[in-house]
Amino acid sequence: MTRARMLAGAIVIVSVVWVANSMLRSATETPRSDAPSAIKPVPTEHAPARTVDRAPPADPVRAPNERAAEPIDRALAAALDSGDAERTRAAAAGLRRLLRTDDAAWRDAAARLVDPATPEALRQALVLVIGTIESDLTDPLVLDALRGSGATPAFVRAALLALGATRTPPLNDDVFAMGDRPWGADGPGGLGITVKRTIDAESTRSSVAAFLRDAEPGTRWAAATSLRHSLSFPDAGAAFLGVLPMEPSDDVAGVLGESLAGVARRTSDPAERERLLAALVARAGEE
Repeated sequence: MTRARMLAGAIVIVSVVWVANSMLRSATETPRSDAPSAIKPVPTEHAPARTVDRAPPADPVRAPNERAAEPIDRALAAALDSGDAERTRAAAAGLRRLLRTDDAAWRDAAARLVDPATPEALRQALVLVIGTIESDLTDPLVLDALRGSGATPAFVRAALLALGATRTPPLNDDVFAMGDRPWGADGPGGLGITVKRTIDAESTRSSVAAFLRDAEPGTRWAAATSLRHSLSFPDAGAAFLGVLPMEPSDDVAGVLGESLAGVARRTSDPAERERLLAALVARAGEE
């Protein structure tokens, strides 16, 4: 009996220990995956992104103030100051891209262009950049700057060239290394544009032609260079013919004469050809 009681007691103790351990495991173990749960885990692919990884939204109220604090032509101004032609051309291309895609940037650049307080070299560079952009706003803006205050002979030259600047293809922004190319003209900082545009607007042609009688030879040269591809219009041809006999500068007379010779070669009117050739021979015979 003593041995039986001892065995029974041992069984009871083992049972109690087993039950206690089972209860302890139930309280501490994570439920099995197939067990119901009130909170379901969010799949990784649907988890929301952390806010620290997201770019802050654009602030439309602050944007104009930031642009006013940092002028849109700052990169171009810094490039001009550096004296690095490649950097200046790259900055001009970047500014051209911005101006043709951003109306606010265009307004900022227009204000800087007509402001006589804008540094001279930057103002010349700005007008050359703007002159290459295909837009109905380009000619009026350049003409306003040309007629405005603070227009030095160097700026007038640049503005006249801008009015004759090539503007196609319109989306090609890398157009400022053309100074030594055919029909190229140089500007400040190593900028160079192609001046080969037919000026369709009569008012623009008339404004350019008025500078063919300017006192500055450089201004007259720029006016002739800007207008030379528009001689299919009678008013432009007449302007060239009117100033050729009295033009004292061979550089300017060379542009006038070569352009008129091209007209003489293309015309089908014998009388017009003879009139043009007579004017050319008369100017060529002068000392």
